[in-house]
Amino acid sequence: MFAVNDSRSTRELQEEFFVTDQARLRRWLPWLLMFSSFRIALHYRRMAVALLFVWSTVGLGMLLQRTTGAARTPLHADRVIRTDVVPFTEFVHEPWASLTQAGQGTAVLLPMKLAFEKTRLLLSSSGRHWPLLLEWFGLFVLMIMAGSLLTRMVALQVTRHEECSFGAAWGYFWRHVTAYFGGLLTVILGLLVFATGNAVFGVICRIPAVGPYILAVGWLLALVVGLLMAIMLVGLAVCWPLMICTTSVEGTDPFDGLSRSYNYLFVRPWYALFLLLVLLLYGAVLHYFVTGMANLVWQVTLWTVGQGIELRSAQLSQLFVWKHLLGSIPAAFAVSYFWTSMTIGYLLLRKSEDATPLDVVDREAATGEELPLVGIPAAQRREQTSGESK
Repeated sequence: MFAVNDSRSTRELQEEFFVTDQARLRRWLPWLLMFSSFRIALHYRRMAVALLFVWSTVGLGMLLQRTTGAARTPLHADRVIRTDVVPFTEFVHEPWASLTQAGQGTAVLLPMKLAFEKTRLLLSSSGRHWPLLLEWFGLFVLMIMAGSLLTRMVALQVTRHEECSFGAAWGYFWRHVTAYFGGLLTVILGLLVFATGNAVFGVICRIPAVGPYILAVGWLLALVVGLLMAIMLVGLAVCWPLMICTTSVEGTDPFDGLSRSYNYLFVRPWYALFLLLVLLLYGAVLHYFVTGMANLVWQVTLWTVGQGIELRSAQLSQLFVWKHLLGSIPAAFAVSYFWTSMTIGYLLLRKSEDATPLDVVDREAATGEELPLVGIPAAQRREQTSGESK
């Protein structure tokens, strides 16, 4: 009797918690979390990291151009910022043209586009390979560093609703630097080994008299090796961002990141394709909006300042730095949005395949015992858990 009364009084003292409609909707349609990527990607810390990556890439191209004669990586700020003094012209009268331009070359997949373009140039080049190889290696390092910082920040923001400082993300990167680079290097090394094996087979087939027979008999083995390479290439094209997300979320070794990313892609291909389509469509609209706003800011500023002073070409040329800085913001947003959406996509794929709640993340950097949440943060945490675990 006393135990029943005690249990009843305990329940009365506990705070009542009701699952909101938003939590229920997220439980039924967890992919709606993808639409929070705009708010998360536009945070000043993540935009600062993305801007640093964009300008580091441009600086790398300019440095290689001066030292080795390699082609400079263009910024194309003139495609974003116009010098007209009449505001609203492009933003209002040419919205679909701007949207088409933003979607050309999958602008929201800017890191993947840069990686594939540099790889294509490296493989198709003849003569001097060292400048392109140096640029590819520098871009590879910069991309992994930027991706690791951004995905770690996004992982803590999405799962724990915590802001991760640049210093904390940088420290996490150095503690897991082998995991961040190891997965990609493992796949690249595997491709090189298989390609070398087929190349050696081709050399053997050049033996006079018996070469054609060896080619006919061993071609099946060469096809099997080619099939393995094709699977690795298809997986690498999509999975290399997921490998970085795996390390930022799980904090595991490179082989775990490699196995998880390939497993999620080939076991849940339709769900992964659906998330990619959401990323592209939503990202195209957001990229158009950010590009239009950057252009609108420049035009409105020129028009208002031009009411007090006549802006000539010589004066506008002095604004070169500011023009290109503003013009690089859409590119930086594309980078930040890409890694934000990839991190959220990884969490959704993990939940779909492994039934892991969305609030599970590696917390090795935490020091001391975590204090209990109270008030509104506690209600948000309970609402999130109720919406994701059921």
